[in-house]
Amino acid sequence: MISRSPAPPPSQVGKVQEAATHAGGVDPCPAGWPRPRHDGLPVPWVTPVDRGCAHWALLHGERLRRCQEEWLCQVCGLPLPERAYVLADADGELTTSAAMHRRCTLLALTVCPGLPPDLLLAAVSRDDLLGDGVPLDERALSTWKSWSLTPGALAATTTVRADTVAISTAPDPTDGGSD
Repeated sequence: MISRSPAPPPSQVGKVQEAATHAGGVDPCPAGWPRPRHDGLPVPWVTPVDRGCAHWALLHGERLRRCQEEWLCQVCGLPLPERAYVLADADGELTTSAAMHRRCTLLALTVCPGLPPDLLLAAVSRDDLLGDGVPLDERALSTWKSWSLTPGALAATTTVRADTVAISTAPDPTDGGSD
């Protein structure tokens, strides 16, 4: 059911979700599959949910930081294989500073209305990414970083059109069987 009560300020949505989860013990957007739905769409793990309302244009900062630090998928919140996927706009700027499983990338390309139609797709490891312009390393992050692709990873991208993606059930060797 869609809530009609006013939403907290954008900077507080993630904190409100975490407080509600701890108080009630139920995460409105838990990690895993199937994804919870709101307005008929699957809700990514990094999208804040408050009082039954998904805040599509916002990111849950703590979950984004965990995705970066722990190499978790931004869509399902589960651990990623060594190589995962990121999407970038035509200028090479990442749509979100977190990676995805192949399955989750296909879901995002298929249903996310906020993605531009022409995108660059890159299969990456942590070595292919920069955090605030500096190579990612294994140290703990106190805050999330703005990711970008290394020049080599940017050169190896593939152009995709979000509105023409077909979901394939074929196994992906980069996922190590954990699609």
